[in-house]
Formats: sequence, C-alpha cells, structure tokens
Amino acid sequence: PCLLDLPYSYRPRDSMLCVGAARMGPNGPEIAGYSNRGASVDIYALESYSALCPGSTSCATPAIGAAVAMLMAKYPKLGKAAVRTILR
Repeated sequence: PCLLDLPYSYRPRDSMLCVGAARMGPNGPEIAGYSNRGASVDIYALESYSALCPGSTSCATPAIGAAVAMLMAKYPKLGKAAVRTILR
C-alpha cells in the first residue's frame, strides 16, 4: 500500500495523494491487479500507455499530477485539502 515503503516520519498524508491504477474491465473500470489499493488510496486513474509502463502505477501518477497542476494554475489559492476533495 501507499507510503508503507517510507519511514513513518516521512509520511506526510496531508500533502501527498496516494494514486492507484484502474483499468477498463468487462463491466467498466476496475482496480488494476498491480495497483495500490485500500483505505490509503486517495484516487485512481485509468491506466494509459500500458506498453510504456506495464504493471505499475507509473503512468497513473503523472495523470493525477497533471490534474493537480491544472487545478493549482487555475485556482492558485486552493489548499491541499481542497485539491484532495475536488479530485476525489
């Protein structure tokens, strides 16, 4: 799960988003088998460019980073909690 590979003192939950990867299943989006999962995941992004980064959240995370960057560019006074709420 997200953040478990970091020492406890480096787990800034209030300033990080834990990203999971989703993929299109037969009945719609589903959590990818290789993805982070559980209560620590803040948001899932559909996998893209799966040939470029197969079996990891390496492509999902930049998609969320881009969404955060666009939000912050348009609304620079948004706080971390507001960004997290909007994206969820």
